[in-house]
Amino acid sequence: ARKRGTGPHSNYVISTNVDDLSRDGEFYVGHLKGHNLRSSEYSIYDNRTNPENTEKDAGHTVGCEIAAIIYVSLNDVRSSLLY
Repeated sequence: ARKRGTGPHSNYVISTNVDDLSRDGEFYVGHLKGHNLRSSEYSIYDNRTNPENTEKDAGHTVGCEIAAIIYVSLNDVRSSLLY
């Protein structure tokens, strides 16, 4: 995997070949995307086309979210139990 971009959210390319990390490469498996600044919510998407881009990428199979990861720290759980 390799981090993409420098924005506030995490976005990683997942590939089976360390030398070919392009989204158009034959070894591209999918990507992991962070959804918040605390880095506690992520989604994993397959290697197909983003549904929002289907008009400009006509002929491609539409992709989908294949997993979601939500991280809750033990400190967050303890503080919510106190209130």
